[in-house]
Amino acid sequence: MNLKKFGVAAMGIALSVSTANAETFEVLNVNGKTALYGGLSLRTALYHQLDFKDETDGSGSVIHTTGYNDSKFGLSFEASKYEFRYGNAFFNGNMSIGAQSSSDINKLYVKGRTVLDISDEMLLLLTSPGTSIHFDRVVNNEGEVPTNTITSDEIGGYSPLNFRGNSYRFYIGSVFMDNDLTVNGKITCHDEIEVSKLTSDNMNVNQLKAKDIRVDLNNAADYVFEDNYNLKSLKEVESYVKENKHLPGIPSAAEISQNGMSVSEMSNLLLEKVEELTLHLIQLEKENEALKAKVESLEK
Repeated sequence: MNLKKFGVAAMGIALSVSTANAETFEVLNVNGKTALYGGLSLRTALYHQLDFKDETDGSGSVIHTTGYNDSKFGLSFEASKYEFRYGNAFFNGNMSIGAQSSSDINKLYVKGRTVLDISDEMLLLLTSPGTSIHFDRVVNNEGEVPTNTITSDEIGGYSPLNFRGNSYRFYIGSVFMDNDLTVNGKITCHDEIEVSKLTSDNMNVNQLKAKDIRVDLNNAADYVFEDNYNLKSLKEVESYVKENKHLPGIPSAAEISQNGMSVSEMSNLLLEKVEELTLHLIQLEKENEALKAKVESLEK
């Protein structure tokens, strides 16, 4: 071996690695690229070290901490910000942020406010093999403003999104249903229910039960008591009923079966007939009193 050449090489190594800094007590200060092969162990405290090495099963390089009797110590990172600019970050074990997880089954445990900024991207949660929940922005028609949606899809089919809980409350804003709403159970409303565009085509109820139903009427049947009201005589009513088999002004059974009926309209028509009957009874009572007076005068 050429000792002179070896000494020059050793001096080169010594020059590339600066000597200890007396002020900062740096034992080793390397200025430049450093390559170490075969793993690296850093002793950080008594019976506590940090290892950089390759796993023997070929799964890749790892950083882990070991201590006395190979007990595991948590590896702590302290900095204002860490960025993963290239590649992916994989966590094969459990991960806790903000506090230690109370259960080992929590793969990710976060204590504190959590913000996922997906912007124009999509958040996908896989709930089971082939089933997922999507948080996305969808444009239904060209030119429309995107809408935020939560959907669940299954490869090769459709899996509905289910909500289970004791109570769901919507304190602010409205709930919109673009498609059908099916409820298997009781619906309770503590305020008003408003239904627009209600026809026999879009309303199908086998049985409707309520303690009270309020119907707004703009022209109640009190017009019967006006002096110019055309009150049909009972003889006219009798003739109409014999010919048409229903009261005048009231839809026939065939018309109701074909076209249905309005609750407010029918209620008003029935009120009209009750008021007409009242007028007839008043008239009959007057005629009865006159006949009684005439009979009494003849008996004297």
